[in-house]
Amino acid sequence: MRDMLIITPSRARPLFVSRLCNQIAQTSAALTDICFAFDDDDPAFDANMTAALDNELDGARVKVVSGPRRQLGPWTNIIARAAMGKYLTYASLGDDHEPRTPGWDARLIEAIAETGGGFACPNGVHRPEYPEAVAVSCSVVEALGWMCEPSLSHYCVDQVWLELAQGADCWSYLPDVIVEHTGHGLDNTERGNQAHVNGDMDAWKTWQQERKYDDIATVRAALAESTSE
Repeated sequence: MRDMLIITPSRARPLFVSRLCNQIAQTSAALTDICFAFDDDDPAFDANMTAALDNELDGARVKVVSGPRRQLGPWTNIIARAAMGKYLTYASLGDDHEPRTPGWDARLIEAIAETGGGFACPNGVHRPEYPEAVAVSCSVVEALGWMCEPSLSHYCVDQVWLELAQGADCWSYLPDVIVEHTGHGLDNTERGNQAHVNGDMDAWKTWQQERKYDDIATVRAALAESTSE
């Protein structure tokens, strides 16, 4: 079993894909892999594939999936479900995240282990304590059956992570572990994402009203089971 799988859906940003791979190669200390998701209709599909497979990161550690166009949430869940049983932790990083702290992945894994499972968040610099990047124990993902709340396309997935982690008392924030969320400006991919803002906000509010506390109870039960083994 490997330590961590980073899940990164990306569209039309080969330079960001290459940069992320190179920074993981330079800073990771655990048995960490990354899986990119590329849409079949991505105008930069070939360039993305080249960027993912031709960089400083050992090719065996890079995985790629492709298929019909999907947003962050659905892609992340597809990859996480396919990887169940193969990794101790899952991490969500955007293609515009830049790991800067040597051993950042090992630190997040250690923090999760110390709490018996749950969520760990690095310092994203611009919103320091907010889980725009996050690591989650496999026990939580397997118990919920998802990594991103299934009703969400792109936005509010980090808000759900935060509410679950705080509600189940399994939240670790590491201020000295820097994984900067640099952003990428208002490009065509970001414009496409923004079409989902209102729908995702409504879906998040529905989750809060209808499923939040059941999901917190599921996380608590999963952690109790994993610590008793």
